Amino acid sequence: MRSKRRQRRATKARRWRPFPKPFAGTGARTGARRRRLTPRYGTWSGFAGSNLLRAWPFKTLFDVIFCRNVMIYFDQPTKEQLVLRLAQQLQPGAYLYIGHSERVSGEAADMLELVGPTVYRRRD
Repeated sequence: MRSKRRQRRATKARRWRPFPKPFAGTGARTGARRRRLTPRYGTWSGFAGSNLLRAWPFKTLFDVIFCRNVMIYFDQPTKEQLVLRLAQQLQPGAYLYIGHSERVSGEAADMLELVGPTVYRRRD
């Protein structure tokens, strides 16, 4: 049952924003009411919850991380620590999506460049 959910990964199309150029057309199908990852990408993508302030179980670097509207609940030092950890978990050239009310500051600002209103790219 879980694999079926992974393959469906659909969201209403009105919630989707255009993909950055490197991702455009690579793995999303658009229907009248929703978008979904194509089976090619849906099988190796994953969505996971984790305690952001504890040790992370991830053993690999990511191509993209979506961490939207989470940091608003933390104080400034914790936000800076979290963004640095997220940036360190990205491959060079990979993307970090954050919420509209969130900003990158501290050490992570040297690792990430702003490429859209809420999108940062890890510098090489």
